[in-house]
Amino acid sequence: PAEFASGHVPGAVNIPLDTVLQRGAELADDKDLIFVCGVGERSAVAAEMAASLGKSRLHNLEGGTQAWRGAGYPIE
Repeated sequence: PAEFASGHVPGAVNIPLDTVLQRGAELADDKDLIFVCGVGERSAVAAEMAASLGKSRLHNLEGGTQAWRGAGYPIE
């Protein structure tokens, strides 16, 4: 939550890694899901967790928010 509060990709929803399995119903089945964390490591694990729930169309933002910000993309 603190990392999310310090700046995130616009429109992102904060689902901490330790809650992904419990909050799986919140993950869309009919849209691409892009997982993002600070540098892309925890989000890769979160994507794997979502896959174990039967979710598909999963993507991990390599380099995470740090790379997003470094590329000059907007942050909320």
